Amino acid sequence: MGFEKKILDVISPALEVGDHAEFYNGTLFLEGVSDETGKIIRGLLSNALGKDKVQFSSYREGFIAIDFK
Repeated sequence: MGFEKKILDVISPALEVGDHAEFYNGTLFLEGVSDETGKIIRGLLSNALGKDKVQFSSYREGFIAIDFK
C-alpha cells in the first residue's frame, strides 16, 4: 500500500473537484479528469518515477488507466 499512497500523494495536487483516482489490481484509474489534468498527471508521474516506469494503458476523454513497471 505504500507505493499506491506515494502515487496518490504525487497526483493529488493536480486533481480537480469531481476527479476520482483509485487503484485496482495495481492499475491507477482516473475518472472525470480533463485533458489538461491528464497531461499534468502524466508529467508528475514521469518526473517522480521516470518515464520508463509509467505506462498509460488506456485513455479516452475523462478516463485514464495507468500501469507501473
